[in-house]
Amino acid sequence: MKINCVIIDDEKFAIDSLVNYCNQIELIHVAETFTDPYKALHYLESNTPDLVFLDIQMPEISGIQIANDLKDRILFVFTSAYNQYTINGFNLNAVDYLLKPISFERFTEAGEKVKAKYSAQSLTNLSNPESSHITVKVEYTNVVIENAHILYIEAMDNYCRIFTIRKTITTLMSLKRIVELLPVTEFTGYTNHLLYHGQKLKDLLKNT
Repeated sequence: MKINCVIIDDEKFAIDSLVNYCNQIELIHVAETFTDPYKALHYLESNTPDLVFLDIQMPEISGIQIANDLKDRILFVFTSAYNQYTINGFNLNAVDYLLKPISFERFTEAGEKVKAKYSAQSLTNLSNPESSHITVKVEYTNVVIENAHILYIEAMDNYCRIFTIRKTITTLMSLKRIVELLPVTEFTGYTNHLLYHGQKLKDLLKNT
């Protein structure tokens, strides 16, 4: 098994260190590296690696912002010289959080976590290729929402509001990531700020 990864860090020596570690454990293949986060975002628009090593503090855009826009099936590991971002990292479902300077032993530990998560994700995709629900992060809890209950989803500044037939749920996940989880055949209306279930809204309007 080979896990293809991308490394994003504005410091070249930090990238070189991670590339060296990846080569030593042979589990992770480095597909691309970027010191410019905007070039990385452009690459990720048309490419889907299995894993991204993502520095949090970079000029103009943070790793947390990039993580919010990653496709849901992409695993990511945060790297940072500062531990104050740890809670935010795990709130975004990061596989691990590596504090710089990163030792080889600590990197190997993260690699095992990635391997376990990747294997579990692969099995889930095989057994349930089109799920009837989505799972979103709400504060410190994973919340399961049935697709059939969603009326529409509205993108705000740094979060989304999901309006269902029962309640409204607020999540830090981006609209782009949520779109990738939902069946396109059911959710026919999509703009930069709004996604809606056409038939569900029609039924709701008929009954009001």
